Amino acid sequence: MINSVKLSQRIRFVKNLLDFYLHYFLLRLNPGKKVKIDNISREVVFDLSDRLVSRSYVYLLFVFHHEGYQIYLKNNLHFIGNLISYSRAIAGLSRLKLYKKKEINGRFLITDNPTDLNKKENKIILSVKMFEKGKLRHRGSVIPFMMIPRLYFSGMFKTVSSLRSTKRSMRIFFSGNSNRSLYNNQNFNKLFGKLTRIEILDTIKQNLRDSQLVCLNDLSRIKQNGFEDKFILSEWVRKKQNEKNLRGRTSDADWLKTLSHASFFLCCPGITQPMCHNLVEAMSVGTIPILEHSEFLNPSLTSGVNCITFSGKNDLIKKINQVLTMEESQIAKLRYGVLCYYDTYLTPKSIVKYLESKKETGDIVYVIESSYFANLLNQYS
Repeated sequence: MINSVKLSQRIRFVKNLLDFYLHYFLLRLNPGKKVKIDNISREVVFDLSDRLVSRSYVYLLFVFHHEGYQIYLKNNLHFIGNLISYSRAIAGLSRLKLYKKKEINGRFLITDNPTDLNKKENKIILSVKMFEKGKLRHRGSVIPFMMIPRLYFSGMFKTVSSLRSTKRSMRIFFSGNSNRSLYNNQNFNKLFGKLTRIEILDTIKQNLRDSQLVCLNDLSRIKQNGFEDKFILSEWVRKKQNEKNLRGRTSDADWLKTLSHASFFLCCPGITQPMCHNLVEAMSVGTIPILEHSEFLNPSLTSGVNCITFSGKNDLIKKINQVLTMEESQIAKLRYGVLCYYDTYLTPKSIVKYLESKKETGDIVYVIESSYFANLLNQYS
């Protein structure tokens, strides 16, 4: 007998397939939206099958499309049916074409299925297995992290340049899900040697003075004066993935704009691994990250140059107090470093350029993927 969870998963799988193929073929039947590919000089083949890495993979499809590539995507039902909420977005990429044959005709190949392909050059092999004996492996071969994909498909990522000159009305800011049952896995400390999101937030609330910490649910107030030397904390709790209109949560449309009002952003970990999309989103608008996991970026962030790092609870409070009294000239230098890093390594163009540099040797390139780390965390149970 199929339980309710498995039934729901199967229904979602079928819905994703229907959404994808319906929108894919409707787009190509519309003469006004057809794209001629005769003059496209760059082509890439995606042979993808891992059903648990859809968020990272859809980002790769987006950035290559954004940079003018003609994309050939293998028609893999397992992959397409597990695209979560991005099936329509991928189907709507005008220069994307499904293919069935294994022959790739010398095109640039990005795959997580390397076993039947002996030729190494002009190919990249994707892997999520970036941890070895509790440590990061091959940091120089990790695909830099991303904003949450919906900010790319909606076009919101294009607004970041205009937001970088926003008046900074908050010194330090954090807003995010603080569901204790999700963000306080004690195996997190054993695997990564770092604080969980809940431990970080509890430490902040227990150690900062009332004159330093302001808890806000109404973020429209951040444009007022008086928060320039404050830590603004906006917590909300999401219990189900599709919950919307949560009290205290900024809308997707206003998120980047809200981030741009802060000089610093406290980058708390995700559920199963240290990286979280808000780190890249903050950096895109020149908001300086405060974090404990700078080595997870490729290349690593450098404390005092493009971030502020801490290690453990005591150091967290020490660094927060330093930031709250930091001179504007030092903040300006850090912001410059953040923007230089983002523009060099984290834009769609930068990601494509990075992957192009890897294709000649058939390197393994690692993807930071939550489902992989979730399995590692379970091993400690």
